[in-house]
Amino acid sequence: RFGTEVIRLAPHGAGVSATLRTPAGETVEGFDAVLFCGGRTSRLPELGLTPPPSGSLRLSPRTWVVGDARLGSLGQACIAMGDGLLAAGEISGIIRWG
Repeated sequence: RFGTEVIRLAPHGAGVSATLRTPAGETVEGFDAVLFCGGRTSRLPELGLTPPPSGSLRLSPRTWVVGDARLGSLGQACIAMGDGLLAAGEISGIIRWG
């Protein structure tokens, strides 16, 4: 939908590597900062990760935490954000700016 999709996450040194699918193909990028991806449905199993019972998963010794969209307060925030993005997309299709 946005041109790049995260298809796998893995611990890498003190950070995390992410396999990204782009129109040009797949690439692996390393990160040492937080990457937040919110949505309305759980994607952890598709990324090769087991959803934790508490709603968050720590992948690196520093600050990397992945939240599951259906568990805990982070999940509620992801669902609300997904609903907001969906509504914004529908509204932008109705209203013309300019």
